[in-house]
Amino acid sequence: MSETRKRFNNTDVYATVFSYNTENQNNSDLFGPLYLDLDLDIKSESDYLILKKDLVSIVTYLEQNYGIPNNYIKFYFTGKKGFHLLIPSQVFDIKPDKNLNTYYKEIAKELNLATLTNLIDTKIYDKKRLLRLPNSINGKTGL
Repeated sequence: MSETRKRFNNTDVYATVFSYNTENQNNSDLFGPLYLDLDLDIKSESDYLILKKDLVSIVTYLEQNYGIPNNYIKFYFTGKKGFHLLIPSQVFDIKPDKNLNTYYKEIAKELNLATLTNLIDTKIYDKKRLLRLPNSINGKTGL
């Protein structure tokens, strides 16, 4: 376990999704995986089934329209309302770019159309995005 995970007892630990080529993140080229945040307020088993169905729809869409095999798509439970999906930048042959977050937002909007509930959060595409580390604990839910 990393020092950060140990120090915080693997609870509420985050990392930036991007790598930067300068210290000024606002003017830096960005490099990192395509990321999606699927959020649905899960109150029942049927809500979970809707979330799962939309997750499958997104994976199917990526495979059929982008030729991305599902084994390239990593996803994990966020501990509260949904899942994060990560697709390595190499899959898209992504190069560092100052506007990568904007390009990813456009892809997220497109993918949202493939869902039943439009559950992809498209407000998270900024240059300093943090995501909960996989297999870490959400302090609010304990999950």
